[in-house]
Amino acid sequence: MKNMRKALAVLFALTLAAGMTACGETGSPADNSPAAESAADESSAADETSAPDSAAESSVAETEPAETEPPAPVVPEGYETVDLVSDYLGVKVSFAALNDGRFVGSEIKPNKGVEKYGRTEFAVNYYSDEKSKLSDCVKYTVRIKAIANDADQLSNKRYTHVEGSQYEGYWHNEIEDKTQCHYELYSENDSYLDGKISVEVDMYAYGDWMPMDDYKALTKTMLETMNIEVLDTNNLNDAKGDFPTGTGLYTIPAKVTIAGKECETYWSVKNGAPRATIAFTNENGDSFKIMDDGQNVPKYVTSRQGDPDKHRFITIDGKSAMNDIDVGAIMTTSVLKSEYTVIYEMDGEDEINMTFNIFMGGSGDFTYDKFREKYGDDETNAELNAMFDGYAEEYFKQVVYHNGEEAVEETSEGEADTAE
Repeated sequence: MKNMRKALAVLFALTLAAGMTACGETGSPADNSPAAESAADESSAADETSAPDSAAESSVAETEPAETEPPAPVVPEGYETVDLVSDYLGVKVSFAALNDGRFVGSEIKPNKGVEKYGRTEFAVNYYSDEKSKLSDCVKYTVRIKAIANDADQLSNKRYTHVEGSQYEGYWHNEIEDKTQCHYELYSENDSYLDGKISVEVDMYAYGDWMPMDDYKALTKTMLETMNIEVLDTNNLNDAKGDFPTGTGLYTIPAKVTIAGKECETYWSVKNGAPRATIAFTNENGDSFKIMDDGQNVPKYVTSRQGDPDKHRFITIDGKSAMNDIDVGAIMTTSVLKSEYTVIYEMDGEDEINMTFNIFMGGSGDFTYDKFREKYGDDETNAELNAMFDGYAEEYFKQVVYHNGEEAVEETSEGEADTAE
C-alpha cells in the first residue's frame, strides 16, 4: 500500500510538470508556483511515508504542524478583560466587562459560602460612586460549577437559546424592559470529568443612569467574549491522588477497600458538583456504587429521630447515623438507593456530619419484582439492611476526617500522619 501511494504521488507530480511545460512553465526546483509546491509536497510526503523504519515515520509525525488554538475574542474599546479562576474546579472563566470611563473603580469578591458545595461564585462590580457602590453600577454575578452532560436537557425545552456565544447556552431571564438578565453557558460534553462546566451569569445595571442600548451592548459583548478554559481536569486530586471534598471536612482516599476488594476512587458529576465515587461487585455478583454527597444541613439526624417509621437510626463506627432506603427509585432507575448521614460531632445543637449514598443495581438488572422476591419479608429485609450497613461502615472508616485541622501534618519521624 505504501508503494502504491508513492507511485501515485510521483505520477501526479509528473502530470503537473508536463502540464506546466506545455504552458511555458518549467516546473524547475526554483519554481515557486502553488502547483509546483503542491507536487513537491506530495512527492516528499510519499517518500517519507514509504520509509521502512518506524523512526522515519516518527520523525514525520513530529514535524506535522500542531493544532492551533482559536484566536482569543477581541476586546472592544471601552472594555477590559476579567479573569475569574475556580481553584477547586481548576477552571478559568474570562470575559470583557464595560469600563469606558464612567466608573471610578471596580472590585471582584468571591462568595465563600458556596465553596463547600464544590462550586465557585464571584461578584464583579464596576461602580461610579466610591461611597455607594451599589448605586449607578454594573454588577456581574458569575457562578462556575460542574454538571452532568445531560443536565441542560430541561433548559432545551423551557428556555430560549442564547445567540452570539461560542458556547451552547440558554436565557433563563431575558432582557426585557429592565437592565437585568440571567443566562447560562456550557462547555463541551466531557470537557470536565464525566460532565462539563456550567457558567451562570446574573447581570445588573443598578439605577436608571444607564441607557437600555448601552446595557444591551455590554451584555452582547460579554456573551461574545466569554471563554471557559478547563485548566486541569484532575485538579480535584491532591498530591497523593486523594479527593479532598469541597467542604474541606473530609478526604476520600484514592483507593478504598470494600467487600474484600480494593477499589479505585473516581470522580463523577451530580447535582452541580463533582462527587467521589467507587464501584464494586460483591461475592453474589450484585453491583454497587458508593458516592459522596457532601456535608448535610445542621441537625439533619437529630431533628428526625422522632420519626422512626421513616428512617432507621443506627450506629456506624461508634457514631450516630441515620439511614433511608429509597425503594421507589427501583421503579424508575432500576437502582436501590440507600442514604447514610453520619454525625462526626456536635457543635452546640448543630451537627458536623457527612452524607453518602450506596446504590445497588442498575442498567435494568434490578427490578421491583426482583427486589420483592429477594427482600420481600422481614428476615430478608433485615439481611439487606445488614449488608448495606456493613458496606457503609467499611467506607466510613476509611474516609479521612479533618475536624478543622490541616489534612496532613508531619510527625517527628518525618512521616505524614492524618490529623485526627
